[in-house]
Amino acid sequence: MKYPILFALTLTCVNTYSQIGIGTSNPQSSLDISISNSVTPRNTDGILIPRVNNFPASSPTATGLLIYLDDTDNNDPQPDGFYFWNKTRWNYVSGWNYYGNEATSPSTSAIGVALNGDYLGTKDNTDFVVGTNNLERLRVTAAGNVGIGKTNPTKRLEVNANNDYIKFENLATKTTSTKTFFMVRDANNEVGLSEVENVAGQLIRIGLNTATYDNTEKAIRFKDNNDATEMGSSNFINTVTGSSFTEGGNSATDKDFINLPPGTYKITLKASYTNGSSGLLSLSTTNNLNFRFYVNGTEYSRQYSNFNATGLLSLGIAADLVKNDCIFNDFVTLTAASTPLYFSVQNDGSIPYTITGKSGTSYRSIILIERLR
Repeated sequence: MKYPILFALTLTCVNTYSQIGIGTSNPQSSLDISISNSVTPRNTDGILIPRVNNFPASSPTATGLLIYLDDTDNNDPQPDGFYFWNKTRWNYVSGWNYYGNEATSPSTSAIGVALNGDYLGTKDNTDFVVGTNNLERLRVTAAGNVGIGKTNPTKRLEVNANNDYIKFENLATKTTSTKTFFMVRDANNEVGLSEVENVAGQLIRIGLNTATYDNTEKAIRFKDNNDATEMGSSNFINTVTGSSFTEGGNSATDKDFINLPPGTYKITLKASYTNGSSGLLSLSTTNNLNFRFYVNGTEYSRQYSNFNATGLLSLGIAADLVKNDCIFNDFVTLTAASTPLYFSVQNDGSIPYTITGKSGTSYRSIILIERLR
């Protein structure tokens, strides 16, 4: 008869106080469990939550149901640990620790492949947001785009600098031998990579053939002075990447071409010339040489050069007595894959003049091409 009476008293106590104490006579909550010694607890002190190898096949009916997943047969992809039911799914009980996270096993999957280890982020098709001071600071969209100051980044990285600067410190020095790379911004504020060939020091230096010119326009020839064998290795220069020469035939009207890749160039023609025959000159004599520069078969620019006849008033002179130099400079920007260039000269007077090419081991007349970009 004692047990039914004790049971009735227990029910009365529960109904009256709604507090149960285990190991204590003064429960402080609905269920208060105490151990004999909190300083030196035993290895059996604690609450043992139900352990399962798999999640239930059907959804629980009670919200807040707590279990411990001990997936010994590895049927579930979720990590072992505590889970609670939140009406719609099982939530993993985890959180930040003051001392950080340790003993993690990061995913080893390649980018774009399902993760197979520990990571920070979302498991469903939703964005991952990082905030401070209750404000969003960074977002990784479900598609993998990262936005800083942007809630809807459409590029792999999109930054709203909020009218401020982006700062980089202690960047390592990166050098390239043939090309230079720049970060560029277009009209849509999209930043990309621009690849520009490093053209510093790219030059062409070739010599001109010795030839006589009269009042018929003729191309200035260089076919005998456009390689190291013909000029000598110390006189010939061609370091312009992608350039070449096209040599004409043997006729005086044939053309020799310099073929250049796209870029911007400074073009210099240095022509040293003399009168090609004896004649009677005066200060009123006009005998200009007309130098023309052609780009892809079309005249690009021209320059006149006057010989010096000072002191030769009404005197007969010997051949090669009147000597002059013409320095012709211009700039050109080329866009075609390969553009041919050439020079021509024409005497607008009656006395022929001869361009002097080589003099000993040096060159009196040369073509210089400097690539600027």
